[in-house]
Amino acid sequence: MLYQEQIQANKERFISLVKTAGELNEKKKEGLERLLQWLETTDFYTSPASTVYHQNYDGGLCEHVLSVYDHLEKLVKDYGYEDKISGYSRIITALFHDFCKIGRYEKTYKTVPRKDEKGVEIKDANGKLIWEKQEVISYKQDPGVILGHSAKSVYLIQFFISLTREEAEAIYSHMGPFDLSEYFTRKDLSAIYSRNKLAYLLHISDMNDLYL
Repeated sequence: MLYQEQIQANKERFISLVKTAGELNEKKKEGLERLLQWLETTDFYTSPASTVYHQNYDGGLCEHVLSVYDHLEKLVKDYGYEDKISGYSRIITALFHDFCKIGRYEKTYKTVPRKDEKGVEIKDANGKLIWEKQEVISYKQDPGVILGHSAKSVYLIQFFISLTREEAEAIYSHMGPFDLSEYFTRKDLSAIYSRNKLAYLLHISDMNDLYL
């Protein structure tokens, strides 16, 4: 979990980075300012990042994208792509790639067996399980346009700023093989990653935050 101070600190860092992106690309500055205003009307800064897989707590979504940005910066530096992938593109793809998760999570309750400190289910004197309500995070139906995961992020971003081919591909393919379909295949993914190093490094950064 995150304390309110941490959630606020992450929000301030996110806003600062977006403003930095605007300074790096003056043509996008106005659109980025409008994007920040829109985010204030959403649950982005307080939303979880997932139901169970990673950062499934209040503020987890903003924390996640900031961590992805940090991983991306490290990889870009380690592999010598600082002059080939702009700082602007690195900021917006990392910070905006999961906009599709805005407004998608809600807290609900499910009934589960009570467990002790070792995770063993507790029974009463008659040998029956003792049940209790447990708060969980669930993924709710998209309240807006339904476009799936990564495509929804690209759609939302372009209300505020246009994306280059490299940026759009990076965001659309950030899930890698976890988001393939009959129409978006491994062959397509390989083609993107072969020519678009921002896309590949964003995917790896997303996975690093998930697994490391």
